[in-house]
Amino acid sequence: MQNLIVAAIVLYACGYVLRRYLPKPLKHRMGAAVAAWCRQRGWHGMAVRMQAAEQVPATGCDSCSACAGVEKKGKDGGRNPTVQKISVDSLKRSLHR
Repeated sequence: MQNLIVAAIVLYACGYVLRRYLPKPLKHRMGAAVAAWCRQRGWHGMAVRMQAAEQVPATGCDSCSACAGVEKKGKDGGRNPTVQKISVDSLKRSLHR
């Protein structure tokens, strides 16, 4: 039983490291392969989850806020930008706390 638990922990750790450090194109190809494998076995729910995780944005970027188009990629499509204003008085009050 102990060997099974250790094997499960090692597999989980290996999967985490691979998800974290593999290049995105390779992760997407692996996700597509796993989704196809799941579909062959009739696990459609798992295949849908794997397929959703592999979708790449049409622009080819990850919305890192380095470009001017990042405002358009929000939930509302950039139609209603949220502007937060902090007054000097509220900053002074928070310093005294």
